[in-house]
This record gives sequence, C-alpha cells and structure tokens, in this order.
Amino acid sequence: MTDYGSEKMAEEERNSSAEKLKEKANNYFKDKDYENAIKYYTEALELNPTNAVYYSNRSLAYLRTECYGYALADATRALELDKNYIKGYYRRATSNMALGKFKAALKDYETVVRVRPNDKDAKMKYQECNKIVKQKAFERAIASDELKRSVVDSLDIENMTIEDDYTGPKLEDGKVTLKFMKELMDWFKDQKKLHRKFAYQVNALQVHTHTQIEKHLFIYYKALHGSCLINPHPPCTRSY
Repeated sequence: MTDYGSEKMAEEERNSSAEKLKEKANNYFKDKDYENAIKYYTEALELNPTNAVYYSNRSLAYLRTECYGYALADATRALELDKNYIKGYYRRATSNMALGKFKAALKDYETVVRVRPNDKDAKMKYQECNKIVKQKAFERAIASDELKRSVVDSLDIENMTIEDDYTGPKLEDGKVTLKFMKELMDWFKDQKKLHRKFAYQVNALQVHTHTQIEKHLFIYYKALHGSCLINPHPPCTRSY
C-alpha cells in the first residue's frame, strides 16, 4: 500500500471516529447534558477540525450553557468552513443577539429568512431583532436631541454682547420672522457673517420649536447656512 493510501485510510478512520464522537455528543445534548455534549464535540473536532457541523453543534451547546462568546466563535468558524451552512448563520445570529450585537444579528437573520422564507421561527427572530434595532436607533436619536438641547440650554445667550459696529440681521423679540430671513439672505449674499448671538438663538429655537411655520423657516435658514444650527462654534458667526 502506498503512503497516500495509508494516509487516506488513516483519515477515513479519524473521520469515522469523529462521527461516533459526534453521535455520542448528540445523545448527551438530547439529554440536556450540555457539558458532556461540549466535551465530545470537542473531541470530534480534534479528529476532524474542518467539519462545520461539529462547530455548529458545539455552538448550540455553548448557547444552552450561556457561553455566548464561545458560541459566537464556533458559529463563525463553521461559516468560515462552509459559507452556505445556514445553521451557522442562525447560531451566529442567536449568539450576537445574546451579546447585544443586534445589527450583526439582524444581518444573519436576514440571510436565514432569505434562504428559508417559510421558517416561522427564523422569521419571528428576524422581526424581533429588527424591532430592537429600530428601537435602539430611536433611543440614540432621542439621546442626541437631548444632548443638543443640553448644550444650547447651557449657553448664556441673552448676555452675549452685540458690538456697536454690527449692522446685520437681528431677531425680533427672539423670534425668527420672514423679515429676518430675507435680511439674512441678503447679508449672506454679501459674504457677511451673522453675529454668534443670533446664530445661537436660532439654534436654540430649532431645538425647542414645534410649529410648522418655524420649521419651514429653519429649513430655509439651513439652506442658506445650515452649519450655524448645529456647530457650537459655527463658522458663519463672528469671533471675538
């Protein structure tokens, strides 16, 4: 027998032994003895480290024992070995969900649902994850708005000094009017800068206002020089 034949036989024997260990691990898993299941999946992998199914099965056992980091690593390895192994995506999505990595989980759930559109459990998990991702995005938007409000509220805008030589647009009683907007447009056409006090006042109004008329005015203002509304040291204001 050639060396190649001997190596081939040895490999087949290892794979056969690995399969027996996997079956033993599966039986422990069915009995909910996850520690022993992990033990024998690991032994199977020592004999056949390129089998995606073994990694995926051990990933599920790790999930059952709440070892989410290990579960994620095994699911990822399974997909590295076989990118078409759909259970790997499901295991990785579940692991990422448990670790709070919802965007990553959603991406894998999308893959599962696309391949298995009739899988009710996968579809339910996808919808649940998608809902969480949207909720997190909404919470970040709210937090950003609150931060902006906090920064604006902390400024002592009323006591900012307007220099005698400033002849540009001014707010009337702290309100943005059409007259102010027209004057502002002409002012910017002449390459002149709005005083920082009024820029901050407009910014503060943008944060707190809710009326449709004011919103339209702010859109108009942004179109002219939007950076003043969001930059705490806007480039269109005068520096003193």
